Amino acid sequence: MQSGLLHTFFLYAFFGPLFGYTLLLLFGKRFLKKNSFFWSEILTIPLLIPILAIILFWGKPCPLLAVNPSLFRFAGGFFCFLGDLAAKYLAPVFLLATFYGSYQVVKPYLAFNRLLKAGVLKKNEYLSKITAEIATKMGLIKVTPYFMPGKITAFTFNFIKPVVVIGEEYAKGLSEAELKAVLAHELAHVKARDSLIISICQFTTYLYFFVPGLKKYFRQILAFRELRADKIALGYLGDKESLASALVKTYKFGATEALVGFAADLSNDVEILRMQAILESDLEIPRRNVLYYALIILIVVLSLYLLYFIC
Repeated sequence: MQSGLLHTFFLYAFFGPLFGYTLLLLFGKRFLKKNSFFWSEILTIPLLIPILAIILFWGKPCPLLAVNPSLFRFAGGFFCFLGDLAAKYLAPVFLLATFYGSYQVVKPYLAFNRLLKAGVLKKNEYLSKITAEIATKMGLIKVTPYFMPGKITAFTFNFIKPVVVIGEEYAKGLSEAELKAVLAHELAHVKARDSLIISICQFTTYLYFFVPGLKKYFRQILAFRELRADKIALGYLGDKESLASALVKTYKFGATEALVGFAADLSNDVEILRMQAILESDLEIPRRNVLYYALIILIVVLSLYLLYFIC
């Protein structure tokens, strides 16, 4: 049996996130409690498995159909049968989901450009100064900050030419130290390319419309990103109190509007975990090590190797 493009995609689009689920269930909570701030990057890898699978295995026969024992052959045939059905009957919906997902990713950028051209977003000399100060310390070349009216808190945007947007009303309730802490947190998102991570998650939510539980999976990824941004901000600030008090004011503010937000729709459990992580932080900037890269390579190689023998 030959695996066509959609056949291969549907199979790996299901088993890729499933592998991520397994990692999350086995290790996620433990790593979360231990503040493993790169865990979200590891959990994002399974989302790319369908693309890698298509590149490596497109057109190759199912090896499981030709091996013993017969139980494995039966399982391989069953999975390939499901892939054929999905490729045959879900293809039109898949194409529609692809276009709709692309639109949902592009839509915030269009809205942002409209706001920029309409003069809703305002530059401020004081805001620019302290943003540049923190960005330089973090090794970021250029990040443009804006004030924006409305019931919003703060968010970062655009992974090509990054910006930070702060709500005017929200900023008035922050002290200078708290404002710097909020900016440090948002710049940590910029440093981690979280706009790109969120775009991938949003697009994949629509692309893998047939995979149950993906939204919950992505919420977990975003929760890890929030914890990681807090940790990086603390490392550069060297001050727990300002970020902790800013976090309390952020949740009390009750934002109702957002163009793009990293803390949106996260549960109260994440709020508690963020506060706990801030108070227990050692104020060290997290660094990737050899073990991190070894784990990344192991997951990719092992995932593709095992998934190859599914179909």
